[in-house]
Amino acid sequence: MDRIYKTEQTFTNINDLYDWISKNRNLSDEVEYIDPFAFDSELWNMRKATEILVDAISTTPRNNVTKKNSMQTPQGYVPIFIHGDYDVDGITSSTILYNYIVNVLKYKNVYVYLPDRHKDGYGVSKNNFDKLYSMLSSNSIGTYPHGIGTYPSGKGVKDIMFITVDCGITNIEQIEEITHSYEKIGVTVHTIIIDHHKILHKEDMSVEGSTSDLQVTSDLQVTSDLILPVSEAIIHSEGYKYNNLSAAALAFKFIQGLDKVTGNKGAEDFVDFATLGLICDIMELKGENRYILKKGLEKMNKNPSNGIKELISVSQIKGDIDTYHCGYIIGPKINVAGRLKNPHDAFNLFIEEDESKRLEMGNSLNELNRDRQNITREALVVSNGKKKNKFNREDFDLGVMLVVYDTLSTGIIGLVAGKLKEELNRPVIVLSIGDQESIGNPIGIGDTSKEKSIDNTNVVAYTGSLRSPDYFNIYLFLKELNDMYLNKHAKPLFLSYGGHSQAAGLKIDRELVKNGELQKTILELVNSKKYDFKNNKEINIDCRISGIEYENIYTKLNDTLSPWGNGNMQPIFEEEFETVNYRIIGSTGTHVQITLKSIYTMKIINSIQFNYSKLPKIGERYHYIFNINKEVWNGNTSYKLFVLDFY
Repeated sequence: MDRIYKTEQTFTNINDLYDWISKNRNLSDEVEYIDPFAFDSELWNMRKATEILVDAISTTPRNNVTKKNSMQTPQGYVPIFIHGDYDVDGITSSTILYNYIVNVLKYKNVYVYLPDRHKDGYGVSKNNFDKLYSMLSSNSIGTYPHGIGTYPSGKGVKDIMFITVDCGITNIEQIEEITHSYEKIGVTVHTIIIDHHKILHKEDMSVEGSTSDLQVTSDLQVTSDLILPVSEAIIHSEGYKYNNLSAAALAFKFIQGLDKVTGNKGAEDFVDFATLGLICDIMELKGENRYILKKGLEKMNKNPSNGIKELISVSQIKGDIDTYHCGYIIGPKINVAGRLKNPHDAFNLFIEEDESKRLEMGNSLNELNRDRQNITREALVVSNGKKKNKFNREDFDLGVMLVVYDTLSTGIIGLVAGKLKEELNRPVIVLSIGDQESIGNPIGIGDTSKEKSIDNTNVVAYTGSLRSPDYFNIYLFLKELNDMYLNKHAKPLFLSYGGHSQAAGLKIDRELVKNGELQKTILELVNSKKYDFKNNKEINIDCRISGIEYENIYTKLNDTLSPWGNGNMQPIFEEEFETVNYRIIGSTGTHVQITLKSIYTMKIINSIQFNYSKLPKIGERYHYIFNINKEVWNGNTSYKLFVLDFY
């Protein structure tokens, strides 16, 4: 691996080391509580959204409702539809809204729909809304029957509050279709959008058709090039000082606003869900995100919310919960529901009132996550030097690695792409038919504003997931591939594609893979552009250390500079050791415990390296690159090095 230093200096004193690390963390913008109505931009409608919701559910409206937003259904009987997403951020943000409205505002007429990754695809659709409406008409919703299909006079509802969270901002046509189709049956849909994906601009809508018939709500202050769905209020952080908020963080700010409007004090009870959304959606953990992160971790360690408590229990986490546990231990158990089964399996855990049932549900997700780990591991296996295994894997080394499966679950391909990207340090495209039989909504990954939906025809196709190192923009690569093929054949290469610089998704006609057209186009583009694919992964090392007690380093840095995460990564050190011994561990044989002896203090220290690629020689000296972590076992505390590399 290529090693990059912030300094070549070796520190031998804890105070000098601390001063250096704290200087480079750049945490000067840390904040405390921020008023939810204090968004810097006048574009967004936090106060308006909270007042619309309160007016809809209260039998004695707090505010006079404007003529535009007036409702025929008496206040207190308006159903609330919440449409979320199938990943951790989408599940936790939906949980925040549902639990607050039901348990704090005591309003039971609430329905939640989380799309099925395989059947529904990403984002809002009329089909998904119809499913919510069918729950209303049947007066039930799975395990929590709170529906009120009629109000006391016996009349059916004429108004629906529709809240989209972690989706919706780019679903222009879909929300318009929902609004118009339900108007025809006498139902007015009042939409509130809570989303953090990039907003569409006119130049983004260049693939199909014109933007002239896309509607923008008249009461929003917008710039001339923005394209927004028809809605009564949008909560989005564009233009806000701390604009790197996840959907769960925005949902948390929304319920903070509801606290202010209603006089309740219930929002802080759900801050740990917001923290999970922030970490698992890989938001930069600075500014307001850092405030939410600290509060959420504090709650998880003292009094975790229902469902989170059970996931901590089944994970057998010892010691304090930190960002590592959220991102790598707890988060995957939430994500796996949407990857292999249904995201409602995770959502139902978070709203279940019976503790024994929650523990059973937590165990079920834990087992499902083990299945996911096994499937991912098997998918990566290449035995006897062959290119195929039980999933009929075939690799094409085209500079950009293309891996094709016929039967691997489409909920797993993103994980496989991520693992291969880490291993190869090159962009990776993983394709599979899986259980997809038709083209649905395009996959939504990251920046869905740039998603190009080209066809919705029923056709057997490959679903693709793409991951790329920081040095390569995989979304632009997809666009150039599509443009190159379009110029030659007068038709697009992809049925749909979208994403951002490091993660993307696509759908492509199976024949274009089977007949080699995709491979040919990739190779042609790679050869014409002469991309510089880096063979080595870079490690950004903070500094070298010598003879400082690891307990002192861990304690002093963690007490003031943690939590660690994106934007404030855990410090990485280098030190020279003699290798005393090592032992391969883990059920998969992919991890190694290494016993080291400091050449400065002669002390013995334990270390571990996950997913090792090489082994040291016993008795040899190496420069080891590592993090320092604390372990608590049977009441005993020790400090262990997590080895990243050695040379």
